[in-house]
Amino acid sequence: MAKKKRTNKKRPAGQVSPAQRITTSSNDQSPGHQAGVTLTAETVDTTPGADDTRLLTESLATLTDAGFPPRREVTFEDVVADSACGMSRFRRYPLVSLLGLRDLDEEQLFERVYYDHSAVQRTTPEEILELVPAYARAAGTADQVGDVNLMLDPGSTTSGSFRFTNGDRVNDVAFDLDADFGDEDAEMQIATDVSPEGYEPHVLFAGDTARPVVLWAPRGADLSALDVVLEEGA
Repeated sequence: MAKKKRTNKKRPAGQVSPAQRITTSSNDQSPGHQAGVTLTAETVDTTPGADDTRLLTESLATLTDAGFPPRREVTFEDVVADSACGMSRFRRYPLVSLLGLRDLDEEQLFERVYYDHSAVQRTTPEEILELVPAYARAAGTADQVGDVNLMLDPGSTTSGSFRFTNGDRVNDVAFDLDADFGDEDAEMQIATDVSPEGYEPHVLFAGDTARPVVLWAPRGADLSALDVVLEEGA
């Protein structure tokens, strides 16, 4: 049997082999390419390019149009530094990835956004009760929400209700916790009851993860811009 002739396939221009290492020229003094710097393929993958810059600009504009402006300027340093985001995930799910960004003090970078970084099912009364201050802080009503009281049903450790105030409103939330999934209806009710006046919550999931994201948008507003965000997290 004749042996097949081996051919040397050329790698497409611009494509980096996983084993290939790129050493910058000593004459290249562009940002991020100082003399003597050695880049691996992984570094190249996380180094923002022109397309990434355009994607970041457009994504920030989309979120602002949807009613979720950042609290400060968002840079690629924020994207790369956040373990829940990163460049590869940002390229796949730019909108929900940006919504998950946090500052050094772990406050969300975007207003009226709650991003569940733990993605842990809340299956005890204490765990679901923690959502009241957490949601209120994200929704911007932390200074108005308080007087939280838990009341368990007689003989039960998984069902009951709790009461809290939001300004002059008194809210009662009933819960019946499933051992595996908690009570999503109760969680949504909390998000609704801590809402700022004139706002309502919307829930999506962060791309390919199980992390829920709660967004508070003006009630009755044109949600066409928000739909883009919701569709990405569907």
